[in-house]
Amino acid sequence: MNSGNVLKQEKNTMYKMLIVNDESSQSQSLLHTLREEFDNFLSDVQTATTEQETIQKNRKYMPDFIVMDVDLEKESWMETIRLVREENGYSQIILITVYDCFDRAVSLKVNDYLLRPLRLNTLTDSLLRLVDNISEYRKKSDYERKIRKDYEKASDALERIKEKYTHLIK
Repeated sequence: MNSGNVLKQEKNTMYKMLIVNDESSQSQSLLHTLREEFDNFLSDVQTATTEQETIQKNRKYMPDFIVMDVDLEKESWMETIRLVREENGYSQIILITVYDCFDRAVSLKVNDYLLRPLRLNTLTDSLLRLVDNISEYRKKSDYERKIRKDYEKASDALERIKEKYTHLIK
């Protein structure tokens, strides 16, 4: 049984992922590997190779996980990560890069930082740890939606009472 099946059984939910790699061939390789490992865990997996494509797919798909293997020496990637974080604050960002970029990675508030060369079990462990963050966010969002709905019902009821009894107040 692969990690994805175990996770699916434990959490009974699906997740969306965006794989970002500035080298297209590596992106496809990682995509294939993750689909094999997490077949029942990921409902939608997208890839991006440029800054603009990353921003567009983040906006369109709002992924739960973003796995990024990019050159942080380029300021444009730093800005892209900042923008993605700003627009999709709950997404769990895993940054794969070289050791000398550690300070930059920390400043971007990524959820996990993995060193190259990457082992699949390292990425798998990271994904499994970060699932709890997503689950907590989803629970919080569900609770906030329920509160909003209850507030709207109460407001509607108060408005009806006000309309019905306004003449008594005068």
